[in-house]
Amino acid sequence: MNLIKKTITGALIAGALSMSVTANAASCGDPVEKLTRVLNCIDVENAFCAASGYDTWRFKKFHNGVDTKTNRFSLTTIGWLTTFNFIGFEFDIKHLEQIDDDTVEIHYDEFVRFPDGEIIKQYEEAKVTFNSRCRMTVWDQVGDQAEQDAVDDKVKELFPWF
Repeated sequence: MNLIKKTITGALIAGALSMSVTANAASCGDPVEKLTRVLNCIDVENAFCAASGYDTWRFKKFHNGVDTKTNRFSLTTIGWLTTFNFIGFEFDIKHLEQIDDDTVEIHYDEFVRFPDGEIIKQYEEAKVTFNSRCRMTVWDQVGDQAEQDAVDDKVKELFPWF
């Protein structure tokens, strides 16, 4: 029993030390690499990896200036696992650039694949902001509203409980 207590205590201390060092960081460091990694996680349907890219409880997504009121659950590992059971994503990045310490600009085609075989393509441009822990806090995208509506309508059609 003492060994278990020591192991748990050691893990908690190590975690606390790691968190305090990270919290003192002025910026994410390499937000371009982080965004690339998270999009790859989504592309290969790695739910744990995808969830690690978001500051789940502070994250905000905007589409054409409107808060999409992102469901926080969908950003968790379980949320991504659920999504990947029904929807697939592919990204074709056209432009990716760090524009300040914690913000990346990205232009991309997103291909959303549904279980009935339909694939909807969206072209979007976004500014993505990261916190000091390299987790996304804001995804501010602009894109064709009709393309976004097509994806939203398809999700509602296939999954009315969402």
